[in-house]
Amino acid sequence: MFKILILILLLLAVHRLVRKERKPLKLAALIYFTLLSIIFMAGSFYIRKEYQLSYNPVDGGFSKHMDWVAPFANIYVISLFILIAFKLFTLDNWNFRHMWSRVVTFGLLGLALTGAAYISIFAFILIFYGFAP
Repeated sequence: MFKILILILLLLAVHRLVRKERKPLKLAALIYFTLLSIIFMAGSFYIRKEYQLSYNPVDGGFSKHMDWVAPFANIYVISLFILIAFKLFTLDNWNFRHMWSRVVTFGLLGLALTGAAYISIFAFILIFYGFAP
């Protein structure tokens, strides 16, 4: 239940990010993340049931679940941070006097986004895979 709540919060965050964008971008982002969430959770529930991960796990079940969660962590986080970068770099209220200050600001933002994305991948895996062996 906690995992479904986290995915719903992710979808609400995506909706908030794209609410003022053009309609095609808004629909594409929402449909993409909704379908991705449905596919991810369906596969995760199937693996948990098939390999009995909650009670008396079958050999290889945890590795199969990790093989399922890890690519989706990359897919979710990279696409979400591309969307965040698009929103940040297309803001209209960036007023810079010099070109170097713009380059430094965007460079630091890019580094911060890259670091946050790297940490977010580990957080995603920790939430949806956990501390399993």
